[in-house]
Amino acid sequence: KNIKIDSASGGIETTVSGEYAEVSSASGAITVKAQGTVNELKAESTSGKIDVTTDEVKTLTVESTSGEVSVKAKKAGKLTVSTTSGRIKTEIDEIENAVKISSTSGRISIVLPENTDFTAVFSSTSGKFDSDFALVKSGNEYKAGNGGGKNNISTTSGDASISKKQ
Repeated sequence: KNIKIDSASGGIETTVSGEYAEVSSASGAITVKAQGTVNELKAESTSGKIDVTTDEVKTLTVESTSGEVSVKAKKAGKLTVSTTSGRIKTEIDEIENAVKISSTSGRISIVLPENTDFTAVFSSTSGKFDSDFALVKSGNEYKAGNGGGKNNISTTSGDASISKKQ
């Protein structure tokens, strides 16, 4: 089952399930709740907040030009989140594969379960990286526990953090 929802002006609030879902808005907030397992989910906005909540998604892509992005996923395969100007907050219970999060000028906050092993690769022109996980630093790589999945985080002028889920 494939779903595609577009709006030129105005918000979108929807619940999706199935193989593929794409939600886009030129100007307006997007709220997407994905139930069950979704193979591929895309949410895009030129101007407006994007809020995505999923049970399980194999590939999730969220893109915003100007607006805050919030992603909550119980289980995510490949995750790509980007914004030009806006804050990004992700909360992921289980990551299977690659994570790529980027912002030109906005703070990036990643929340993971306390026992998560990961490697974060952070690059920024003028932003700082911090975490409340015990990390081993090597160049621009930060390793928690045994390493695990790579989180590629990049900003031009925004800070980034990875914190433990409370």
